[in-house]
Amino acid sequence: NKEFSDLIRVLRFPLCVMVLLIHSHFESIKVLSGEELHFDLVSYPLFAVPTFFIFSGYLFFGKSETFTRHDYVAKLKSRAKSLLLPLIFWNLVFILMLYIKQTFVGIGEHKLVVDYSLKDWFLVFVNQNSSGLPINTPLWFVRDLIVMVLISPIIYHIIKSTKWYSVLLFGLLWVVFYDGIKPYLNLSSIFFFSLGAYFSIHRKDIVSALENVKNYNYVASLILLIFEMLYFNFKDSWQLHLLLSQFMYNACIFSLIISCLNISLAILRKGGFRLNNYLCDSNFFIYVFHEFPLAVLLVLLISF
Repeated sequence: NKEFSDLIRVLRFPLCVMVLLIHSHFESIKVLSGEELHFDLVSYPLFAVPTFFIFSGYLFFGKSETFTRHDYVAKLKSRAKSLLLPLIFWNLVFILMLYIKQTFVGIGEHKLVVDYSLKDWFLVFVNQNSSGLPINTPLWFVRDLIVMVLISPIIYHIIKSTKWYSVLLFGLLWVVFYDGIKPYLNLSSIFFFSLGAYFSIHRKDIVSALENVKNYNYVASLILLIFEMLYFNFKDSWQLHLLLSQFMYNACIFSLIISCLNISLAILRKGGFRLNNYLCDSNFFIYVFHEFPLAVLLVLLISF
């Protein structure tokens, strides 16, 4: 679908900016009474990363009618260049900067680079300090995408044989049970990558699917967003069951993804987007590099 491909291109940079906002940790403001007002779903747009997974799954299976062993090997070679090499390189850049800091400024919270064991060197790329994140934390997305590429034949055959039923199952598991980033495989990566893959594997029109639910979804997004805003500020008194609160939060994220795509489609059709090629081409650099200046900026803000 050319229209959806155009949408992917114009949304790459705005979604990358949303990822930067996530890592800025501006999650609350102080009101006149001195109390903190939390507005996490406004300044903490977690739907950006799942949307990237949808795009990735959609594009990964988008150009071939079948998925043979030859196709798989070709995909592996391509993704080794576009995913594996950046994962290794930008984590090494972070380690180099960490080494310089430890040498000239101070140790900080990280283990000394010169004391890394072979296991430490492996974990900095995939699961530093059992945090579920690489040492350059935004690269967990690339790490998980590599895993999706490795298991893509399994995903293809499951979706090809079960159609949307398997995607629905993945979605229900994610909405009910997902509670954070887990190393190597997590429900968010599997569900959203599979959701995008479904539309490519079965040649379904994703734009029509979005339009079919947009009016109902706008209402759902508004209701869920208001609920989450209130819950973040009154959860101590509401005392909702953990499973229910988790279900509502993840349902809100999913609803916001659909609303974001539909609103962006409407703007795109009216010519409201003006593509800036420089920004579009720089979004990956912003994604992999923003942790460095952001860390310095946050330290300065906290200090003052």
